Amino acid sequence: EYEIDFVSHCSCDAGEVENVQTPVVDASIISKPNGGCKVFSSEQTSMDEIEMTESSSLSKGSEFGDDSDASILFPTGTRHIWPSAHMDASVFGFGCCCLQVTIQNENVNESRFLHDQLAVLAPILMALTAATPILKGRLVDSDCRWGFLSQSVDDRTILERSVRQCSTRTGEEMLDQFLAANGEAPLNKSRYDSISAFIHEGPTDESRQEMCGYNDIEAPIDETFYCVLRDNNIDHAVSQYISHIFTRDPLVIVDGAIEELDDEVNNEHFESLLSTNWNSVRWKPPPVRRSSEDPHIGWRVEFRTMEIQLTDFQNAAFSTFVILVSRAILSFNLNLYIPISMVDANMQRAHSRNAANGEKFFFRRHILPSFNKSVQGNNCSSSKTNEFKEMTMSEIMAGKGDNFPGLIPLVFAYLEFIKCDDATMARVTQYLNFIEKRANGKLLTPASWMRKFVRTHKAYKHDSVVNDEIAYDLMVACKEIGEGRHEEDLEGAEMIGPIPATDPCYNRYMCSKRIQEHELRKLLQKIKTVRNARDE
Repeated sequence: EYEIDFVSHCSCDAGEVENVQTPVVDASIISKPNGGCKVFSSEQTSMDEIEMTESSSLSKGSEFGDDSDASILFPTGTRHIWPSAHMDASVFGFGCCCLQVTIQNENVNESRFLHDQLAVLAPILMALTAATPILKGRLVDSDCRWGFLSQSVDDRTILERSVRQCSTRTGEEMLDQFLAANGEAPLNKSRYDSISAFIHEGPTDESRQEMCGYNDIEAPIDETFYCVLRDNNIDHAVSQYISHIFTRDPLVIVDGAIEELDDEVNNEHFESLLSTNWNSVRWKPPPVRRSSEDPHIGWRVEFRTMEIQLTDFQNAAFSTFVILVSRAILSFNLNLYIPISMVDANMQRAHSRNAANGEKFFFRRHILPSFNKSVQGNNCSSSKTNEFKEMTMSEIMAGKGDNFPGLIPLVFAYLEFIKCDDATMARVTQYLNFIEKRANGKLLTPASWMRKFVRTHKAYKHDSVVNDEIAYDLMVACKEIGEGRHEEDLEGAEMIGPIPATDPCYNRYMCSKRIQEHELRKLLQKIKTVRNARDE
């Protein structure tokens, strides 16, 4: 089962039903030192008319800054200040739209494994769907929403944000007994950030030790909850995941749903905490079934980083890709693991202007089973053979050489494996060809297209300002494109027709049945032959 969401968490106008989280988060962060998003510096950008942000105001580990890096680049006694689009309310983040895909899994082990694999892909697909180059009337120096959204809901105290700041505390006045750990335990990320740890564990001591190596950045935990879970025979990885969530304070308490709820039969209290820890990928346990008549909802994984696209075709393409690549990962027993530190580095790189074509991302050099012992049923591969390298988006998606087939050819191989019908194959081929062209730079991301639109507009003064006239024309153009106007820079020369009402339903079960590697290599060779013929 799959669920595709087009999400906006924007608060409502007066008189409408309000998002209960928005005023609560606003109250929590209003006095916290959140930073801004760096403005894109154009030829005539005036520093006098733009708010400034100092490096020390950025949260440690955030996508837009890290105090530890700043101290290296700017020695003691100097100040790192840059022009910023400064946003002072959580609605600037919650008002963003995004494209999320939720995948139900066969069992808990499959969900844990898929959570980890998709976490590696989260920054890759965020860069490929980048669509946020303008904030508060300014062209900014990034293309994605995630970093400033992370800042907009960052409710950590001064002490929680930095170990160094914690060590310089001179009094007890900053402690709060009502906060988790009195509000002083260091938390290296905002509650809206990339994942802090992988959660899959292999069945052997060797594989569990190997997974600890991938979790190379310490994830803060609540020791009390961790001990309770371990005492009840919950393994280390899940105990760490759950106890990490409990390092955060609950944001929302609903009147009539506190002591009135029985935690033995209701997990609403836990869900209220889990649902306000917004990670790049969310592991979603099934809700409690109060009777046999309640619907069965299994273990799910929610993929959360993609940005909303301008057309239904583009949104469908990326939604379909996430679902199909997840099936390929499971059926082909692929291994995408890289250290968490590299995932975090990829998240930061994904925010860069034109990251899809201008950046390289850390990725696993070999992902097929022959180069790795099974990470699902047996052992993870030895760290000595765990080789990672920086790859371009085109290499990750389309492949490089004989040993790295690329994600798109693997999806084509999966479609061959399940014997996909011709009508569906034709439509999905359009989706995958579109994604490949965006990955190799033949097509623009929405962010690059918007930036180009602004910078070539007759009213643009090369001062980073998106004035009312430009903003209006941009919104009209986006509306027309969404309603069917063809834009070659976004979708290429090929005209995308509507899906016919008589189009046959896809009736082939997208199983995750394992395939032998010799069969996989035959499929990949077939796909390679077809692609080579196409490119000639």
